[in-house]
Amino acid sequence: MKKSSSVKQLFSIFTLFIFIGILYTYPLAFNLSSMLPGSGQSDTPLSVWNIWHLKKAIFSDHNFFKFDTNYIFYPQKPSLILHNYTIVTGLMSLPFQYFFTPIVSRNLIFFIQFALTGLGMYLLVLYFTNNKIASLWAGITLAFCPYVIIRSYNYFHFSTIWFFPCFIYFLWRFLNSGGLKFSVLAAIIYALCLLNDQTYFVFLTILMIFTIVFFFLEKHKLPSIKNSIIGLSVFLILTLPYLIGLASKIIAKEASSHIWPDICIDYFSLHIHNLFRPSPILSLYREIPYINVPMKHVTNVFAGYIPLFFAAFALVNLKNISHEKRKIIIFWLITGALFFLLALGPYCFGKDQSLNKFSLYNLLCSGLLRQIRIPVRFSLVTLVAIYIIASFGVERFTKLNKQNLLNNKNLCLFLVLLQIAEFLPIPYPLLSLKTPEIYYKLASQNTNSPILVLPLGWQSSYKTVGIYDKKIQFHQTIHGHPIFQGQIARIEDSYFDYYTQQDGFRYLIDANKRLPTSSETKGVHNILRTYGIKNVVIHNSYFDSVHLNILLEIFKDYPGELTVEFAT
Repeated sequence: MKKSSSVKQLFSIFTLFIFIGILYTYPLAFNLSSMLPGSGQSDTPLSVWNIWHLKKAIFSDHNFFKFDTNYIFYPQKPSLILHNYTIVTGLMSLPFQYFFTPIVSRNLIFFIQFALTGLGMYLLVLYFTNNKIASLWAGITLAFCPYVIIRSYNYFHFSTIWFFPCFIYFLWRFLNSGGLKFSVLAAIIYALCLLNDQTYFVFLTILMIFTIVFFFLEKHKLPSIKNSIIGLSVFLILTLPYLIGLASKIIAKEASSHIWPDICIDYFSLHIHNLFRPSPILSLYREIPYINVPMKHVTNVFAGYIPLFFAAFALVNLKNISHEKRKIIIFWLITGALFFLLALGPYCFGKDQSLNKFSLYNLLCSGLLRQIRIPVRFSLVTLVAIYIIASFGVERFTKLNKQNLLNNKNLCLFLVLLQIAEFLPIPYPLLSLKTPEIYYKLASQNTNSPILVLPLGWQSSYKTVGIYDKKIQFHQTIHGHPIFQGQIARIEDSYFDYYTQQDGFRYLIDANKRLPTSSETKGVHNILRTYGIKNVVIHNSYFDSVHLNILLEIFKDYPGELTVEFAT
């Protein structure tokens, strides 16, 4: 990157991406306090709880490095090490949480994530092509690609992809120059990725190894050993407490991998045509009959016809591109193909295969690599590769503008608007997260005592018990009391068994559909007494009048102090 790309220019580009993000997510900017990207079945509410809990762990409980919680699954203390805790996102939100509510803070971080992704891709492509038009186009294409939109709609934490272009940029700068600054910066981004999401950390690790091998084969030498060791030291300093906890959980029983049923192969593996098939949430393609059909959100990895055109244009003109740039294109062509094969998962071995037949594949899917069991996510690196190759096509396209039919500013504006139009999802799919008034009332009371919220249910990556309403955990960010239900990714079944083996909880789990036994009625009273519960909140929309009245009678007969309220 040239020195002319000053801090002022980069800040202007960062701000531009923020404004484009506001446009893309319309009408989110006008509903920051009550809406988030997502649907009723998505993990969106959990993303708000994650940043709220991290703030509590740091400033209230002083147990940040324990990585556990008793705010949910009360009174147990399940680990959050293998949970999608998004530590870095939480840390980024702390300045905002000082002034705003957790949901507003999460939305603001969402806009910043767009800008970080776009700026990182801008720097990377500018380094590769030295063409600002191609760089700006590539930044917009990656930051607002359908992969990000779909992930924000379903699994919010997977829409945080800014680590990829930033890490690749600093890694390539280090491998080319051996400079200490780039080694340290690459190590910092690498560490932040691990702390935020283990899945993407695995992807970055594979990509890093592949990149280092490429440089060694091409240059027949390794980068500075001294600076590499310093970079590794920085990584370990930033992640050591987390790595220790992570290693213990991987070794422990609760980290053992579940084997997905064979039916999940189709659901979690890449379908080749979905690379070329637009999502129905994209405005430009929404009215096309073939497109306007519900499709599995997990497998939607549409690359975009404009990027595919420019990628093909770059490959067709490969002979007319300089030798150094040609090597970069070939590297990303191979890298994209490799991660495409990984995204196919068991489909690499043919259609209608069984996971249980692939002992080697299942072996690779153990421990930290268990996320390979959802192979379609590897397609993110394939998309990055496509967009980098396409940026060379854009660069070549700008050089063909010999008749000056469009000056550079107009050409840049044309390409930017063209790409925005293709990926524009207006109106953005949003989830309303309004909190019932009762929770604001409870926030003013002693938050050390738990509240019993009904319906009662729990969820992990592999299991659901009872009725788990995802918004109930979100409401905790308002009232602050410990609750019994909760959602934590990849935890041991024994945390569920704790409740299902107690008579009182066993009835409360099914209170909306059956009558209690006498021992279960006593069990409910025992729960209220044992855990010091003084407040019960019932979301009565889950109960018919018969079962609700029975439940109220049980609470009425409790001899201790108890207040029952309804969340409407």
